[in-house]
Amino acid sequence: MTMIMYFIFFLTASINFIYGVVKKKNLILYGFSLVIIFLLMTFNFDGPDVVVYKLAYEIVGKTPSTAYETTYMEWGYTSLMILGNKIGLNFFAFRIILSFICLSLFCSSIKYYKANGNLIIGLYMLYLFFFDAIQLRNCISQFIILFATRYLSKKSWGSTLKYILCVVIAAGFHKISWLYITFLLINVSQKEKFFKNLFVFVIALFLLCVIAKPVFLQLVNMAAGIIGHGSNYLHGTIAYGFWIVLALHLIGIIPLYLFKNGVKDDGVRANIEIIIKLNIILCLFLPLTLLNNNFNRIFRNNMILTQIGVALMYSHSNKSSNSSKAAMGSLILLTGGWLVSDMMRYEVAKIISPIIENNLIFASNSLADIVLYIAVTAICLLLTFVAFKVKSNRLAHKFEQDNTGINVRQN
Repeated sequence: MTMIMYFIFFLTASINFIYGVVKKKNLILYGFSLVIIFLLMTFNFDGPDVVVYKLAYEIVGKTPSTAYETTYMEWGYTSLMILGNKIGLNFFAFRIILSFICLSLFCSSIKYYKANGNLIIGLYMLYLFFFDAIQLRNCISQFIILFATRYLSKKSWGSTLKYILCVVIAAGFHKISWLYITFLLINVSQKEKFFKNLFVFVIALFLLCVIAKPVFLQLVNMAAGIIGHGSNYLHGTIAYGFWIVLALHLIGIIPLYLFKNGVKDDGVRANIEIIIKLNIILCLFLPLTLLNNNFNRIFRNNMILTQIGVALMYSHSNKSSNSSKAAMGSLILLTGGWLVSDMMRYEVAKIISPIIENNLIFASNSLADIVLYIAVTAICLLLTFVAFKVKSNRLAHKFEQDNTGINVRQN
């Protein structure tokens, strides 16, 4: 049965990618892919992190009054664990809710940027999915930040506050999310010259840190000592992996910058320019990749946004144009590069195999658990549908008001 699941999973990912390459969309395939991702993400019970998360959930359930002291996990995730235990959910029923949150934010972001869903979901299944399926807290925070980037395109105090709120919530699941508050630098200046200068500065800063690596590591460890914690997490052990992170990050930025003018749609090009600027801001944290592989996730977490930008350039460029060729090359190298580099550091048997092979959908479950999983899934589907309808009605009302205002001004 597991071999059939391997076949279905990778065949589905490949067909999605092919649809994206030929610039076609298939909603049924897109929905089917989400179901597969949901099942494998939610019900895998093995792997390097999943066992830890399951144990933490059970410990919190037994000691809710001291939960915040007995776990190292952030307040947001711990609060959800406490709530999940109080309403009688086991770990996997709890994960159903987490998966719905993540996939809803994911789909909403694809829709907001008007990217080819089949292309993005295909690329996601071929690489990043396997890390998101085991790194629960990082996965949630990643999709919250991805969702929040829409507020950076709107120059208003309300949008800025919404973005800050999203960062605070994301940091409640993983502290590394605090770094993305720097994305607000996009509001400092909209001039291309500012970001060119910033790019030169951050690359120069990175090279300086590489040259003076022993001094940089000493300064970081001193800072960790002053803060009082985190020295083990910041310990420098990287020989050359930071060059790989730099190369992969540039593979996303450079084609977007050089060929963005091949996109004639002003709205699409504006979104691409925002994504370029956010990637440049993210370069500020390249020196952290000298410390520990854990900091690679800063850039890996932003990969979906970069893929969306490159996919937009590909979909809105002429088939034989240089921008189209550069975009497809960037997508393949970016995704494949991250996959190869991570698989050089992790054993496939410890990442991919447990997710597909060790899954509750292949195991015997009690009738009570099956009923619980179906009930929680049904409630999540209902709430997602209601949220979608409310948002659709709100957008339709706003559109109607805008048209009424236009007609009044014309008259």
